[in-house]
Amino acid sequence: MMDLLCCIDGLFIIVDALTDNLGHDEWTNLAIVGIQAFLGDIRKPAALLDTFLLDNETSLKHEST
Repeated sequence: MMDLLCCIDGLFIIVDALTDNLGHDEWTNLAIVGIQAFLGDIRKPAALLDTFLLDNETSLKHEST
């Protein structure tokens, strides 16, 4: 059951990556996370996604200042 949930999380991450207005590097990283989650390589893709988005947001704040 956990593997199925990881696959579903992975698909949502891939869809988010495709529909979000991210730069090329960010899209690539999100898509890789989504694919790995879909394949079952990551057990908690949502937590990893939150970490990635937080890191990305922090780096954007540093760039804008």
